[in-house]
Amino acid sequence: DDQVEYLMKIDDDVVPNIHKLVHYLTDRSNQMRNALLGLLTVGHRPFRDKKSKYYVSVDEFGADIYPPFCRGPAYLMTFDVAEEIGEMSSYSGLLRLEDVSIGLIGQRLNLTLHRLNELYYETARAVSSHDKIDYDNYLFFFPLPNPLDYLNFWRSLNQC
Repeated sequence: DDQVEYLMKIDDDVVPNIHKLVHYLTDRSNQMRNALLGLLTVGHRPFRDKKSKYYVSVDEFGADIYPPFCRGPAYLMTFDVAEEIGEMSSYSGLLRLEDVSIGLIGQRLNLTLHRLNELYYETARAVSSHDKIDYDNYLFFFPLPNPLDYLNFWRSLNQC
């Protein structure tokens, strides 16, 4: 079957561990339907400070707490969800914060959210301190402080 099973949204400063990601998804492909997977965020409050780049007015979102959502920098969804979100987003009010918008739509669609938080690694700390990272334990690495760090990090991943 050549049909797409997953859709991934990923920021440009995130490095995926493709081998680990394919293995992880392949092991679970029969179990995953109607699902969002990623850095699960629960109980997050909208930023009401107009100086914040994440500012959301009460008019845009009136509640005090967002519904659970999978936070940027990278998340995955099963393809059935991608199709439903595409259909719903054309007539649903969206916030400019795409991850929160996906969470709002996900709540309406009663999606299953899978917490992958332990499979994300914030690399800036390790790269700058030259700590050894067991790359095989993580799906995503982010962010890196400068462009040369991406090259060094990529070389490290290819040595695994």
